[in-house]
Amino acid sequence: MKQKFIMMVVLMLVLTAGCSQAEKPKQIGSNPTRETEETATTETKPSTTSSETKPVTPVALEPTPGEFKAACGSVPYDELARFPDRNVAKQLVMSGEIIQVTEDESGSIYRLKLNDDYDQIVMIFYQGSFDQGQILDGDRVTFWGKYGGTISYDSTMGGNITIPGMLALYYGINV
Repeated sequence: MKQKFIMMVVLMLVLTAGCSQAEKPKQIGSNPTRETEETATTETKPSTTSSETKPVTPVALEPTPGEFKAACGSVPYDELARFPDRNVAKQLVMSGEIIQVTEDESGSIYRLKLNDDYDQIVMIFYQGSFDQGQILDGDRVTFWGKYGGTISYDSTMGGNITIPGMLALYYGINV
């Protein structure tokens, strides 16, 4: 059990470390040409003695929850499992039934069954607040977040299991 938490913390660190200031998700509808033009513009500084100018540095805006969710896509389970590196850090949306809940001080880990298929299990790590209430075993939930690759852990039967893993930023309990 602790091994799963350690793996999810490592996953979270990899995903957050990969999101440097320059790599943060862009606002929906951003225009690369316009962005280049904005970085080249100058702002005139009021002065009575000279006409000094300084370049304006654009501020990277964090997307709103709605913008982040709208930018999330879905990738078939087989694609996530077969080509995990190809999909790392992609913004994804995943929906399914919670089949296991594990919580501790570092966050919550959920095993999520996609498409009512026990052959399509993903591991979700979530550290946010629970505005809609705690997520319980058996709940049908939608998560929005970033794909982190595959996670391996030891089963209770002694075997090694590898499944896709995601760092969720938002969730919604489907009633």
